[in-house]
Amino acid sequence: ARANGRRIALVRRDVLDDEPPDADVILAGDWAYEAGLAARVLPWLRRAQDRGIDVLVGDPGRRYLPTGALVELASYEVRTTTDLEDLDLRTGRVFRLAPESDGLPGQTAMHGT
Repeated sequence: ARANGRRIALVRRDVLDDEPPDADVILAGDWAYEAGLAARVLPWLRRAQDRGIDVLVGDPGRRYLPTGALVELASYEVRTTTDLEDLDLRTGRVFRLAPESDGLPGQTAMHGT
C-alpha cells in the first residue's frame, strides 16, 4: 500500500453487517471453514460484485468453499505447521468470484476435504 501511495484501513467490526465498501477489489481469504460463516460471506461478496467490485478469494481448500461459484486463477504449495493444520504442506488457491449470469450454483456447490 505504501509503495502505491495508498492506505489500508483496519476495521474492527463485523463488516458483513454493512454494505460492501466503495472499492475496486475485495480480497476475501480463508472464510469457508464454517457453514454459517460461508453462508453469510458469499451473499455479501455477491453484493460487492453486483456493485462492480472485483472479488478475489484465497483459500486452502476449506470444507464450505463454494467452488461452483469460483473460477480458479492460481494455486500455490504453502508450508504450514501441523500445530495449525492436518498437513505440513497445503495447496492454497486464488479464485475470482464468477458472475451469477454464468449459471453457476453459487450458494449450493460446496466441497468437502
